[in-house]
Amino acid sequence: PYALENAGGPILAAASLSPFLDRLLRLEDVDGLAGAPIVLPPYVPFDALQIPKTAATFDEALEALRMADRLCTLVSVQAHCIKNGSLLKATLLQHTFTQVVPVPKPRDAYHGVVPDDANVEVTGPCIWCDQPMRYERQHD
Repeated sequence: PYALENAGGPILAAASLSPFLDRLLRLEDVDGLAGAPIVLPPYVPFDALQIPKTAATFDEALEALRMADRLCTLVSVQAHCIKNGSLLKATLLQHTFTQVVPVPKPRDAYHGVVPDDANVEVTGPCIWCDQPMRYERQHD
């Protein structure tokens, strides 16, 4: 606005350089205020194919659950370079619990007592019930 008073002089040239923004310029040294640089961990590829197709035994099911946990942790740690991490973790866990790990069978079906009107297909022993529970498995 004040540049219009003296059209063509040095005031007009100064007005074109945004004269009120000079108060935002820091002239003092600010290097001492900077913290340590943030070092990001190196990228480790996320390979969801490490999860097995199916688990037929208790140990295979436990290994599939451990691998799913390991991959979910990997996605969480690398949130700076993996997009849609929450979606990846949700779909990985959904696939693991619905496709890889077998669903526990009803307790009556395991003991051979199935009502005639029940629509239960007993194909074999339940991997969750056929082995005795040991302390290290409970602790795991």
